[in-house]
Amino acid sequence: MVRTIFGADRKKSGIVKIHGKDVFINSPSDAVKLGMGLLTEERYQGIVPQFSIARNITLPNLSAISNPMKINFKKEEGIAKNFIQMLRISATSIMQRIINLSGGNQQKVILAKWLQSGTKILFLDEPTKGIDVGAKKEILNLILDLTQKGLAVVLVSSELNDLVHICNRVLIMKRGQIIKEVSNVPSDSFLQAEVSA
Repeated sequence: MVRTIFGADRKKSGIVKIHGKDVFINSPSDAVKLGMGLLTEERYQGIVPQFSIARNITLPNLSAISNPMKINFKKEEGIAKNFIQMLRISATSIMQRIINLSGGNQQKVILAKWLQSGTKILFLDEPTKGIDVGAKKEILNLILDLTQKGLAVVLVSSELNDLVHICNRVLIMKRGQIIKEVSNVPSDSFLQAEVSA
């Protein structure tokens, strides 16, 4: 569903609204222009493996660091360093290839990519998949911090603990249909809703 909303998959039916107004998204570039970002379930879909950390971070918003003639590498370096520090990305340098980072640090670079592009609505599809426990906790706390700063986050997860830790409302889906909604309730109610669904 999030890939469809983001314009990565073709929509068969339905309407997307932002702040109550209908919006028309036919491609990911339309979604980005509307202030959306997507952290995909498979990390390789969200990175350019042979590019540096710096280039992966600035890629969605190259106009901020370039003109038609050239890229301002000093500006790109400044942006990358700022996000590496802010998100505590562990790397040898900003020029390190993203493919050589751990899974958790790759996820942070993808988050940085969307944050620097001015994303207002961020879709996270299984953001803690395949990363170690320590990195998972750090990613979840980072997401919470971002929501407290005003970022709207839509989290897709098969991990109950992720949902309990992050969400103030949960929609449970089955075969593309919403079958249950749980709002502002303790974790045991999430568990009961998941089991009953």
